[in-house]
Amino acid sequence: MKNLYPFIFFCIVILLVSPFRLLAQGPETIEVAGACIDSEISLALSPSSPIDGKPAYEATGTVAGVSGTDLAIFWSDAEGKWFLAFDGQPYFYYDGNTVDPPNNLLENWAAAPGTSSTCPETSPLLINGTGTQNDPLPVRLISFSAVISGTDILLNWSTTDEQENAGFYVLRSKDLYNWATVAFVDGKGTTSAQQNYKFLDTQAGPQINYYRLKQMDFDGSFEYSRILSVRNQDWNLTVYPNPSEDFLDLIMPEGSNWKSAKIIDQTGRVILTPSLEQPISIRSLTPGGYVLTLESSTGITISKRFNKQ
Repeated sequence: MKNLYPFIFFCIVILLVSPFRLLAQGPETIEVAGACIDSEISLALSPSSPIDGKPAYEATGTVAGVSGTDLAIFWSDAEGKWFLAFDGQPYFYYDGNTVDPPNNLLENWAAAPGTSSTCPETSPLLINGTGTQNDPLPVRLISFSAVISGTDILLNWSTTDEQENAGFYVLRSKDLYNWATVAFVDGKGTTSAQQNYKFLDTQAGPQINYYRLKQMDFDGSFEYSRILSVRNQDWNLTVYPNPSEDFLDLIMPEGSNWKSAKIIDQTGRVILTPSLEQPISIRSLTPGGYVLTLESSTGITISKRFNKQ
């Protein structure tokens, strides 16, 4: 029996100390500000927490001048994202599987599509507090940029303090929801020196392109960087003479393998599928307005209106 006394004493100490330890820590909260949030709002753990196995937070405050707006931060297993919602509508999201909602010290929360008109970002969104965790990217990303280079887009990023970094998947999207892997760039393993990386995307289309990095460790774990957006505007198709009676000559953007063409009338019907050998004959067309569309071997399309006299 004497051997049980130390164990009983230990259990009593744990029971007495634990409540005071919890009280000293206090409840976890998340503070949000910026964007269209009028002033800082503190969110507390929701009575519905956990949601999909992760903590959820809620509060009421003034958003875009509307008082009494319900704010919520929660995880969605179906989407694989954290969301910041106003009155049940997601306005911002973080695309990464973390234990707790991440803060945005690296601006890793993105605005949901179609929300800029009702929630303009007059200042950067700020998310912090004891209920958050640091951006979990296991390298320190000190810069990440995208610039137009002709019809291509050049991505540059720099890191320090890499830990077991296998490399980076470069991901591209047109709508922020569907992402495609366009490259993998090897990492430097473990190093504290600054490392500079780049990738030239030669298949970016003539629209807004979104980019992010998926950083991979050697053990297979991964996290995402923040999202960049860039509009590739140097994709001009020139058709001349316009209007024309007989033939069209084309000046096509360089950098893509244009494989086919089609001429569409004003009702949307494909009238001709001419070869790209120039000049293109349009003698068989009746007078009126048409659209010439080119498609590349990678699925990029560009169009130009012209008139047949």
